[in-house]
Amino acid sequence: MDASLRRLRTDILDVCTLHRADPDVPIEDTVGALAESVHLGKVRLLGVSEINCEELVRAHTVHPIAVLESEYSLWTRDPEAEVIPRCAELGIAFVAFSPLGRGMSAVRTSTVAFEPGDFRTSLPRFQAGNLEKNLLLAQQLAALADRKNCSSSQLALAWVLRAGDHVFAIPGTRSARHLEQNMLALDIHFDQEDIDELETIFVPGAVAGDRYSRASVFNPMLPT
Repeated sequence: MDASLRRLRTDILDVCTLHRADPDVPIEDTVGALAESVHLGKVRLLGVSEINCEELVRAHTVHPIAVLESEYSLWTRDPEAEVIPRCAELGIAFVAFSPLGRGMSAVRTSTVAFEPGDFRTSLPRFQAGNLEKNLLLAQQLAALADRKNCSSSQLALAWVLRAGDHVFAIPGTRSARHLEQNMLALDIHFDQEDIDELETIFVPGAVAGDRYSRASVFNPMLPT
C-alpha cells in the first residue's frame, strides 16, 4: 500500500478495490487485511471486484464495502439476477466494467479486424465460430439504435444505467470525442418496448462463447 501511495503521490486513496479475489484465500482474510489500511488512514473506502452475493455479504460483514465492480452489459447480464439487487439492499454502489461488451456494442458491420496483440483475440467470444454469431447481435443492436437516433454504444450504456440509481458504468475510451458521445447516453429514454426488444436480442444464452478462457479464469492481471 505504501508503494502505491508513493507512486500516486498521495497520502490516502479514496477507494481501494480488490481486483480479483484469490479462490484459495477466504474473502474475510483478504478484506480484513485491506481494512487495516482504512484503520491506518491510508484508504477511505473499500471495494471488491467479480465476487458473488455470498462472498459479498461475508466481505461486508468484516468491513463495509462501498463498491462492487463487475462486468455487466447486454453481453454479460449475469449480475442483474442477484448481485445488483443485493448491492442495492446493502447500500453498495455497483460499477459495471466493459459495459460495451469490450467494444462489441460499437460494431456495426459483419466483420471486424483486430490489431496485433489485441487482448480480445484470446477471449472465446471474439474467436472464430463465436465472433460471427455475436456480430449478428451487434447489428441488431445497431438497427434499434438507428431507430432511436443514437449510437449503438449510447444505447448499450443507457441500458446498463437503467438498472438502478446505484449502478454506474466505466466505458473505456481513447478519445475525448468518444467520452462526450458516451455521456449522451444519460439523455436516452427507454420505453418498455425498447427494453423488451433489447432483452429479447440479448436473452441470456444468446451471446456465443464464454467471457474468458478456462486458463484465464483466475489471473490477477486480467484486464477489465
